[in-house]
Amino acid sequence: MRPFLFTLFILASCTVPDKASLNVMNETRKLRKSPVTLRAYKSGKVTLDKLELRKNNSFTYQSNVLGTQKCIFYAGTFTKNEDTLVLKFQNNYKDSLWTGKAVIDTTKNEITLISTNTSYNKQMTIAKLK
Repeated sequence: MRPFLFTLFILASCTVPDKASLNVMNETRKLRKSPVTLRAYKSGKVTLDKLELRKNNSFTYQSNVLGTQKCIFYAGTFTKNEDTLVLKFQNNYKDSLWTGKAVIDTTKNEITLISTNTSYNKQMTIAKLK
């Protein structure tokens, strides 16, 4: 009985991405093999978010809703112009409020994903910058 309950607990605690996220994960698998050059996090009351920029100018963004199995995964490529990133999302799958731009502020050690409404901008703390 204990092994069954343990297995059930493990399966229930795993995060499950939605179908669109799974498609993006499969289509960008090769891009994710490149070394990470920047990693940023934000731990909020509702979500745990992680952004990774890679050497091959690809990115991944993952958001886990705390206390649930919901996981959202975005990925694509980016171009960098000084401190501004222009994000091109795979299959144009992104949060509807995002503009596709981000600003890196190395003095504050944070990156901000720009939204159409500035009150929804997402500021993330940079944990790794290479």
